[in-house]
Amino acid sequence: MPTVLFLSVHKGASTFLSDVLGPSMLVVFPGLRHLALHAEILRGRTLESLPIPAEGAVVSRIYPAHYEQLVEDPAPVAGKFADKRLVMVRRDPRDVAVSLYYSWANTHLPPKTDASRQAFFRRRKELRALAVEEAILRWTARPAISEFAATERFLSLFPSTCLMSYEQLVEDFPAWLSRLAYFLDWPPRVTRALLSLEDEVRPPSKARPLSHKRLMAPGSWREHFDSRLRRRFTDELGERLAAAGYSW
Repeated sequence: MPTVLFLSVHKGASTFLSDVLGPSMLVVFPGLRHLALHAEILRGRTLESLPIPAEGAVVSRIYPAHYEQLVEDPAPVAGKFADKRLVMVRRDPRDVAVSLYYSWANTHLPPKTDASRQAFFRRRKELRALAVEEAILRWTARPAISEFAATERFLSLFPSTCLMSYEQLVEDFPAWLSRLAYFLDWPPRVTRALLSLEDEVRPPSKARPLSHKRLMAPGSWREHFDSRLRRRFTDELGERLAAAGYSW
């Protein structure tokens, strides 16, 4: 089985891909290996020490900073990623900006190194001191926009990537799974087995600010965006949002 790479953005289903779907694939495909890339990097590994094989692996937690820096072993003769299946799960960057705020302010765990921990708690203190809209404008709009732009660059370089929607993942999981299964040539038995994961992506009935799954339902940015945030995303992304299926 060709190695499958699940690319995502921060706050764009990476936990589901890494903690739920990846391990579940090991059950339905015995012998498959799973690598949560960013988790390994947080443990002190480097991309060079995590070469990705051509076959037999599923790799998750691949964020934009890693997209084009991945090391392959062996390097494909036909070009980068030629022997692998690429799946990208993308989320509305406006929802990403809001979700990043709540994670940084409440639920993200601090890093292990002293310097990074100090910076982490300084940022958390500043975030909590600001109004939500102001904090998003100052802190999380930029990474949400830049990661969205990174997905566009990657898709232009590797058009064979299967672009999957976070919004469909949480609103119509059976359809999302069927599309993924078609792209990866999964037999019907695999799709049936993985349908049981639907509960993992069902949005909570109400917002839970102190939970990792605060409010998964698409469009929650409308609760927080003021005219400045609307202008920021319009100025920096313009019609690219609409082209990606995200309207105002």
